Amino acid sequence: MIRRKTSPKVTDGRVAPKNRRARSGVARFGSQTLPGAPSPIVEREHPGRAYRHVVDEWDVRLFVGLLSEWDELSRYLRGFVLVSGDEDCMGWYYRGVIGLAAWSRDFVRAWDKAFVEEHALVLERLDVPTEPYDEDWVLCRFDEASARGFLLMHVLLHELGHHRDRIETRRRVDSPRGEPFAEAYANERAETLWPDYHRTFARR
Repeated sequence: MIRRKTSPKVTDGRVAPKNRRARSGVARFGSQTLPGAPSPIVEREHPGRAYRHVVDEWDVRLFVGLLSEWDELSRYLRGFVLVSGDEDCMGWYYRGVIGLAAWSRDFVRAWDKAFVEEHALVLERLDVPTEPYDEDWVLCRFDEASARGFLLMHVLLHELGHHRDRIETRRRVDSPRGEPFAEAYANERAETLWPDYHRTFARR
């Protein structure tokens, strides 16, 4: 799950419990988990007030087509949900369903310094201007293209990391290696994907 609390001095950030939101999104896919999903199902929720979806069904399908391991990853993946926006949650994974959140309409995010430093390479590759807000927070000035890039090239890859973790277990019930594994998976896959991503999404 990609969760980042924003500065309360910038926006009225709110915490959205993972399981409540995830179960709401998962319900539409039913209870059956099917092996193989060469053409993924993508559902869309209303983005919410002051938010907009920067990723659509075509973007998701186009992106997973870049993944050399998609045939393997798609096993037991039930689908994707473009969920309503939340300043504290950009994406989640729950039992075979991945949620990607809508983005603030002004495209400005205030993130704590540690989070920005952790994701400095992604922000640099997407040409996201950053500036200090105060001693603890940094303003990240996205536009539509860079917000889409962050959701696909980091958030989605991170959640796919949780899915990979889960399908590699015998019972396929949870993702035992947690956030460190998902984050490492996202970073490693991104390194090989950047050229294909820029070439494919240059005109989006």
